[in-house]
Amino acid sequence: GAQTGMLASVAIILSLDQAQGAVGQAAMTGATFWLGAVIAAALTAAIWRFRPYAPARIELSRLAASLAAMTRDLEQLAAGTADQDAADRHAAAHRRAVREAIERTRNVLLLTYRSRGAGGPTANQLSLRFAAFDQIFEALIGLGETLSDPHDAESQRAARDALRRIGGFLAAISPDLATDRQLQTERRQKSVSRLRRDTAAISDHGLAAPLSPIPRRRGVLPTVSLPARADPA
Repeated sequence: GAQTGMLASVAIILSLDQAQGAVGQAAMTGATFWLGAVIAAALTAAIWRFRPYAPARIELSRLAASLAAMTRDLEQLAAGTADQDAADRHAAAHRRAVREAIERTRNVLLLTYRSRGAGGPTANQLSLRFAAFDQIFEALIGLGETLSDPHDAESQRAARDALRRIGGFLAAISPDLATDRQLQTERRQKSVSRLRRDTAAISDHGLAAPLSPIPRRRGVLPTVSLPARADPA
């Protein structure tokens, strides 16, 4: 509404500067104006598809990529292949990057909700995914604080495998989030089952406690995918 009013005001102001000497000339100018308006409307509707949720989806995609990078770092720490000091520096950098990504995503979501409303299937989907990523981040922070402690070899190996699956999933869905493609696939469903099996195999409470919520949060992400054409925006 506001954009339409602004464009109409500009068109009126510009038209006042063009004196028309005859009715036929004025009619031609008016017809040209309306023809241009019809063409612009057709282009907007048919070619330049209006995607008000695209910025929020892009930020969620970047957040998933940041979480994937953080998870890969934790996987190396769990495997014992990373130098502790270097791992601490990388972990701090990744936590900072993810926190910044979370704040950017939250701000974009708030702006989107102000213009489009916080209800509806698409807004609910974005909110659920953002909440799931935020909870996964908290779990990864808790896990990172315990990985440097001594653990039994079997639990350490299961934690490494779980982190590899989590990181791989987050990296895989990042481009799908940006383009709003379906996240639920048969392969990813099987991956959730394997992730639950990996976390169940962890007997060490220090590793199991922060890891156990992640399969549930990871399982939420595909299940809130919208069916095709459920929401055109």
